[in-house]
Amino acid sequence: MKHLIFTALFLLSYTVAVRAQIVFPTPNQVEMQTGNLILGKKVSMYAEDTTAFYLNLFREEVLSHTPIKWQKKESKADICWITDSSLPPEGYRIKIHPQQMVISASDKGGFTYAVQTLRQWVAGSAGSITFACASVTDYPRTQWRCFLLDSGRQFQKITTIRKYIDMASLLKMNYFHWHLTEGLGWRIEIKQYPHLTRTGGSVGKGEEQQGFYTQEEIRDIIEYARQRNITIVPEIDMPGHAEAALSAYPELGCFGLPVEIPQSGFTQNIFCAGKDGTLRFLKNVLDEVCALFPSPYIHLGGDEAPKGNWDQCPDCRKRITTEGLKDSHDLQLWFSAQMANYLKSKGRKAIFWGDVVYHDGYPLPDNTVIQWWNYRGHKDLALRNAVKHHYPVICSSNYYTVSELPRHPVERIYGSTYVRLERCLSEQPFRQSHQREKSADTWHELRIMDRRRSHGTNDRPTPFPPHPRSVRTDVARGGSA
Repeated sequence: MKHLIFTALFLLSYTVAVRAQIVFPTPNQVEMQTGNLILGKKVSMYAEDTTAFYLNLFREEVLSHTPIKWQKKESKADICWITDSSLPPEGYRIKIHPQQMVISASDKGGFTYAVQTLRQWVAGSAGSITFACASVTDYPRTQWRCFLLDSGRQFQKITTIRKYIDMASLLKMNYFHWHLTEGLGWRIEIKQYPHLTRTGGSVGKGEEQQGFYTQEEIRDIIEYARQRNITIVPEIDMPGHAEAALSAYPELGCFGLPVEIPQSGFTQNIFCAGKDGTLRFLKNVLDEVCALFPSPYIHLGGDEAPKGNWDQCPDCRKRITTEGLKDSHDLQLWFSAQMANYLKSKGRKAIFWGDVVYHDGYPLPDNTVIQWWNYRGHKDLALRNAVKHHYPVICSSNYYTVSELPRHPVERIYGSTYVRLERCLSEQPFRQSHQREKSADTWHELRIMDRRRSHGTNDRPTPFPPHPRSVRTDVARGGSA
């Protein structure tokens, strides 16, 4: 009950503070003023770059396609877009007076987020658009504001992915962690290895579990996200969750045999770390991934990689001996270091799930970032070990930061119910000053179809999700990434 009261008071106080203008996430500073800016059937605007995408977004989403007349002088415009280098990256300032609105930012990201705030601030429709007068100043608390979408277990249509990107931009997230490979499906076209998608893209047996994205489709999604100030970070999971890839190329596994495709969970069938051919294959895959994605970060997975096959594999045992490694976990660290160093040679950083640093051993290179997730299984072990070794950390603890889209509101996953919105608010997961990076993860181990997924996201981006009990806020902390 106290959490319900807290949430009600929180939302009520915020609503009163901005006079019924709900903006989420909450801007750093909102100062309400008297009066309104009312725009008619034609709007005059001034901007230094009239071709910028955020201006198109503003016209479509805020002005409802109201005709625009461009002005050469700020004083003659209803709305002015001004570059202000004194504002921090991605920060913005909106000043709304009865006669004019001035939007200032130091970069395109800041202007984009100003538009996303104004989408929630505006009232009325084309022909009579109203903005309550105020001064709004906002800038990000964390450098990394990310959401994850699992397209490996469940294939999503391009339109669905764009919908998620739209919502993420509205909530001022700037990274999209795209989980593209999984035991149930390999979703990214790799031209050198066509059977990854021909075979690996269709191993799932459930509804909407077959399919892949062509490189051209991926380029279009990358550009769609870039226009909305979102960088896409692809995840190519290795060495575990590799059953779809091994079904296409069994020789990449330890024993070269056909593999079982798990319809849930994972198996012992992982990429063989003892075979030079497997390492060459994965580096060739990363060549095409890096050519596609301009992101400075590439996620290499590393979670849930059981070592049963490695412990029995002659090639893996030989690798352990040759490299002077302690055991099969040390072999995973060695394997991860080879892949991270390869990315380093391309000027990229490698992200690994926290499983990789549960034990000390072979050192990872200095372009390594750790994503801590399994609080339920290992508490903060990965976080502590990563900090000890000075690796930057992205925190997406599965205690209250993961959305797994339940089929029933009280369905239990991994032994815990879904965290309600009031708990996310009352726990204050971001309040510690050393928490820097955050990520919200949406997994699809329950095989949620597009029709159910859309029910949880709505047809149009909205500040608050319709089903808060299925949403978890995320938190992160660590060094500078």
